Amino acid sequence: MGLERMTAVLQGSRSNYDTDLFHPLFRRIQKLTGAPAYQGLTGKSDPHHTDQAYRIIADHARMMSIAIADGLLPGRDGLQHKLRLIIHRAISELEVTFRTAETRSGGILGDLSQDVVESLGETYPELSKNSSKIRDVLKLAAEQYQQLQKRIKSNKIHQSSGSNHTQVEKSDGFYRREFQCESGMKQVELFLPKLAELQEMGVARTDDTYKYTVYSRTSHGYDFSGCQEVEGTVVVIITGAELCGRVSMGKVCGVVLDRTCFYSESGGQAGDTGYLRTQHGVLEVLDVQEHAGYVVHVGVVVDGEVILGESARMELDQMRRVGHMCSHTGTHLLHAVLRTVLRDTKQLGSDVQDNKFSFDFASMGTVNQEQTAAIESLVQQHIGEGHSVSRLQMELNAAMAMEDLTMMEDEDYPSPVQVIRIGGELSPLTSLELCGGTHVTNTSDLDSFCVVNLKGVAQGNQEGHMCDGACSQTGHRKRRSAGVKVVTAGVRGQVWREH
Repeated sequence: MGLERMTAVLQGSRSNYDTDLFHPLFRRIQKLTGAPAYQGLTGKSDPHHTDQAYRIIADHARMMSIAIADGLLPGRDGLQHKLRLIIHRAISELEVTFRTAETRSGGILGDLSQDVVESLGETYPELSKNSSKIRDVLKLAAEQYQQLQKRIKSNKIHQSSGSNHTQVEKSDGFYRREFQCESGMKQVELFLPKLAELQEMGVARTDDTYKYTVYSRTSHGYDFSGCQEVEGTVVVIITGAELCGRVSMGKVCGVVLDRTCFYSESGGQAGDTGYLRTQHGVLEVLDVQEHAGYVVHVGVVVDGEVILGESARMELDQMRRVGHMCSHTGTHLLHAVLRTVLRDTKQLGSDVQDNKFSFDFASMGTVNQEQTAAIESLVQQHIGEGHSVSRLQMELNAAMAMEDLTMMEDEDYPSPVQVIRIGGELSPLTSLELCGGTHVTNTSDLDSFCVVNLKGVAQGNQEGHMCDGACSQTGHRKRRSAGVKVVTAGVRGQVWREH
């Protein structure tokens, strides 16, 4: 038995939650939200899910407090991402079930964390030692959650048909579907299943090498006519956590093809969007994720139905893809310039979007105004010089032998690897980075560059911190750290647009 079950037994309770481990948290939630007192109701006896929300928030408060005290920070991958989702779920319960104001969520979670510290701090001294850090991280996470919700609200997808109304929202790694019909409102969280099970079924992994080959540079911009030559077959359809044979109009699903030219979110670069068109239906692709070698096109069926085994033609959002290519090449240019302007620079992470990118790095000392101006000027200079950008594929050991190669230390690079080269031997700029992202083929395709925000996110002996959509968690480091958010303009030509 764990602590909670043993406590329940010793205190004569049939529920882990009816113990002195949780009662202080329930009282705090009631005091801060003004909700009815916790009664221990479940199922149909808890029609408004109030007591369920009590349990979720209290349990999550304990988990997130201990995780942060142990050094985990919210982020985009692995355990960091799971912590982020736990925080988001607790905030959602506060705002949806208890109807707390958006600005109060972070403070409430912070107060609950202090109750956790008081309850468990004597046994787990790292809780008491990091109590201020826990409160600060939760406050920042709540602020970023509100920013995320604002972005979601500005990108909702609506499909109406008669009395039916479908609304799809993406919330940083999980999908929430709201479906209204004659039987009333039902809200379902759609989680992608463990796709590793497909290998046991004999389903071949997705061939996504076409993401690098379907476009070419012309005198008018980038030509994506190569997409028309890539035709995939629907090998898996996922709804909820179940595999199915077909999915009809208005339904959210994940579709796996045997081959695809869509880029799945990885390496800091956001996934592609667009459409999959089969013989009997159209899937609007809202996001693309990869797991265990399977590329999942997540979206909503906007016409007809998508059926297993049918062929699918692919239509990329070309403006978005080219924006990602510009931004990703921009991160490499910025990284090269940072190593020139600043001393002892180390990349920590990046967030590549179609209209901007952010870049996190650690360096000795702070970045002053003169250095920021020099960084901007050098990047602009390299854009104007029109350096070639090429992709090289080679075995990992061969890449590691290349002089001046840069890479993320905490990344896992399966062989063979992709190396992005900017410039060359006779060029004033040479950049070599391990990278699986998509890029333009010449730096002149970046029309402009400017730093719009420069913010230090950790210093001294503090651990790597997190900021929205950018920072990566790192270990202890005795150096100052600064995160740079930069924005690039669009490329010239037929796929050009202002940002």
